[in-house]
Amino acid sequence: CGERGWETFKAYVFGNTSGPGGRSLSMLSFLINDDGWPSNPFLFKYTNLLLHLLNGLLLGGLFYQLIRNLWPKESENRAILIALFTATLWLLHPFHVSTTLYVIQRMTILSALFSITGLLIYVKGRSLLVSHPQQAYFWMTLSVTLFTPLAFFSKENGALLPLLIFVMEYSVLRHFALERPKTSWVLIFLVLPNLLLILYFAIRWNIIMEGYQIRSFTLGERMLTEARILLQYLHQILFPKLGSSGIYNESLVLSHGLLNPPTTLIAVLAIINSLWAGWWLRIRYPFLTLAIFFFFTGHLLESTFIPLELYFEHRNYLPSIFIFLPMTTWLIKKTEERKEIFIIPILMISLLIVLTYHQTSLWGDQKKLAAYWAKKNPHSIRAQRAFAIEMESSGHPELALSHL
Repeated sequence: CGERGWETFKAYVFGNTSGPGGRSLSMLSFLINDDGWPSNPFLFKYTNLLLHLLNGLLLGGLFYQLIRNLWPKESENRAILIALFTATLWLLHPFHVSTTLYVIQRMTILSALFSITGLLIYVKGRSLLVSHPQQAYFWMTLSVTLFTPLAFFSKENGALLPLLIFVMEYSVLRHFALERPKTSWVLIFLVLPNLLLILYFAIRWNIIMEGYQIRSFTLGERMLTEARILLQYLHQILFPKLGSSGIYNESLVLSHGLLNPPTTLIAVLAIINSLWAGWWLRIRYPFLTLAIFFFFTGHLLESTFIPLELYFEHRNYLPSIFIFLPMTTWLIKKTEERKEIFIIPILMISLLIVLTYHQTSLWGDQKKLAAYWAKKNPHSIRAQRAFAIEMESSGHPELALSHL
């Protein structure tokens, strides 16, 4: 427990220095669970889980709106099935366990919540552009002007919402109908915010570069290393497996050049080819284009030039929302041709349930989790320190000292 009063409230909600936005909405949300310390972590994790489930429901609605508007002749049952299947894969994916159960990532979850809501409202408004243009522009404008600030003050990468909407507009929504948003509207509400974002980073470039003074890598090394990391993210999303690296990843091998290690060049070429393929297939496979461009756009802030730590699973929480949509759309359509294929979606969901259950069981046991991370990340000082602290708090200081 601590002091109470308006000044304490302001200091807590508006005094966060994690980023330029202060993340005041996320800080405010923690008061839902408690207003003192120490506290019961279960309450915070429970709220995170409810918000994660809400994101899954919103995603189902977003997928449904996209499918119904892109293919108006598509049967409603098929659209619902694709939307439910895709949202379920994202919701149950073990890669999101750390985001949901690591309390501070409430910030990531809330930012994604407002971003997904903004995307959903934009698509809903966009579908009215031919029949009710005034209503359409009202909802489209609201999606940007209201939900970008809400997402931003939850976590700073919420500032990418106008750009993510632009990506969605370019890849999928341009196929909705003959009518497209006015160029003036696009320039003001989708292009201008991104220009202001670029201007902000240009003005603060010297401050950004100063951040590398406390890092063990340069800007060039970070950019090259992140190319490899982005492919690691994609591999773990598309091919989930037991276990994860957790939150201690400071001992990653750096890329010092395109051929040091050689996998750096492979990663850079793979990303370039993916973007080219997404552009080339934009007419024939709009959902594939959306999945590719949305993923890489969603990583523009946290996985490029800003001197943050190199690797965190939670950075994929929002960028990964469309990853499965091209595959699930194709698979559900195939099940109508061959009923026996329906076993594949069932097996995929079952696999994710098993993997996520294993992950959550590990996260539910603090001692095992600390030991697992220490073993998984043998060169991480923080992982070893966390394991030693856990042993000491369990009444084994001699083992903690021996481990250190």
